[in-house]
Amino acid sequence: MRFREEERAGKAERDGERNFRWHVSLDNDSDAQYGVHAAYEEETAMNKRRRSFMKSAVGLGAAGTMGAMGAMAAGAATGDRAAVQGGIRFGNLYFSSGLTGVRPEARKDPLAFGGDIKEQTHTILKAHKANLESMGSSLEKVLKVTVFLADVKTEKSAMNEVYAEYFPKEAPARSAVGVQFPDTATRVEIELVAWIP
Repeated sequence: MRFREEERAGKAERDGERNFRWHVSLDNDSDAQYGVHAAYEEETAMNKRRRSFMKSAVGLGAAGTMGAMGAMAAGAATGDRAAVQGGIRFGNLYFSSGLTGVRPEARKDPLAFGGDIKEQTHTILKAHKANLESMGSSLEKVLKVTVFLADVKTEKSAMNEVYAEYFPKEAPARSAVGVQFPDTATRVEIELVAWIP
């Protein structure tokens, strides 16, 4: 109940009701002092809640995210966003496009076999590795990977075997989700975010 009352008071302040309350209480000096004091206490309490929230967010690991956002903002300030092989470079960050590993003949003929999950995963990660090395980086500098799988239930373990060959230690953060691709040949698509020194 207390939280809702504070929330309503915050809305009232945004709508200008706080100023109206102050004007009414200014007719009496003691009421004016109380109104100003109450407003100051309310503002102080709000600032304490804000600081407490920020401290808890940092404690939960948001500091890394805030640091990444700061790095992105620094890159944006210099305006150094550029299209590069396989994605976009923004400051020292590289955001890849999603790559697929379908065999070239399957791209031309929808009935041709596009390769199994392991073959496609190898092809994709080799391409990502080549793109990163062309910019002076490597798979060791990858921060986040997103994997899209046509059949996440049966093919994820096979994809993981190949993935572990490319990220043998200190693997980056990763999400793997099941999707429906527009063709039957595509089994996997992988995109990543990496640090470029």
